[in-house]
Amino acid sequence: MSSTAEPQTHSTSSRQKCPPGKGLESIAPLVQSVEETPDPIPTTIKGTIPTWIYGSFLRNGPGKFEFGKDRYTHWFDGMAMMHRFHLCEGNVTYSSRFLRSDSYVQNSEKNRIVVSEFGTLAMPDPCKNIFSRFFSRFQVPKATDNASVNFVKYKGDYYVSTETNYMRRVDPQSLETKEKVDWTQYIAVNSATAHPHYDRDGATYNMGNSYGKNGFFYNIIRVPPPDENAAKEDSADLTGSKVVCSIRAAEARKPSIITALSCRRTTSCSLSSRSSWTC
Repeated sequence: MSSTAEPQTHSTSSRQKCPPGKGLESIAPLVQSVEETPDPIPTTIKGTIPTWIYGSFLRNGPGKFEFGKDRYTHWFDGMAMMHRFHLCEGNVTYSSRFLRSDSYVQNSEKNRIVVSEFGTLAMPDPCKNIFSRFFSRFQVPKATDNASVNFVKYKGDYYVSTETNYMRRVDPQSLETKEKVDWTQYIAVNSATAHPHYDRDGATYNMGNSYGKNGFFYNIIRVPPPDENAAKEDSADLTGSKVVCSIRAAEARKPSIITALSCRRTTSCSLSSRSSWTC
């Protein structure tokens, strides 16, 4: 009798099946605290920047994760740090500042995390008695003003924004923190995205969520352009903002999370049959 040998199978390691990505083998640098640099410093330039380019490049993101022995456990939770790259005559200077939000100030004063963020729940005050600490765990966390997502512009003023109802007006030159702005004081939304769009006339469009006894809605927000004839005051101004259209959530108990508004020029639009427009 002849026998047929079964082919041998060689196991392939997971590393061979899925080789590691290149360029970001570790995300550790993204969750490290850094020091602010309020005074502009020169930078090293590779290549040549045309001398006719003049202006500032603004960005923000998380920059501080520890207060005392406490540490934020999610990348979104780090305290906002604003960055400014200023280009002038082929040179670039860099400066940065922490946003002096209520979250940053309160955490700094207590030297511990006292304000809950996206992925980190603040622990009860250890100075409270055992009953107060127990019941504090059932309190709904307040919305944060740690605006670490994006720089936005409304009616000529610069703000830093996150995905709650709060923004902070800032000085784009010195990166100093100014007043806190609450969307709910201007229009009927509970929160707004940090990625608006701008039209040629200077108006700004964004999306905000609202929820209540009538259901859950996605609202298109319009902030008018700045009034060139009005006297300019050093204060936040979102007057004239309005909801131009509302879209009812298909399932009120399972609404979608909207983090950005996407716009494009089109002659028609379509929605799921389970959604409805209210304009």
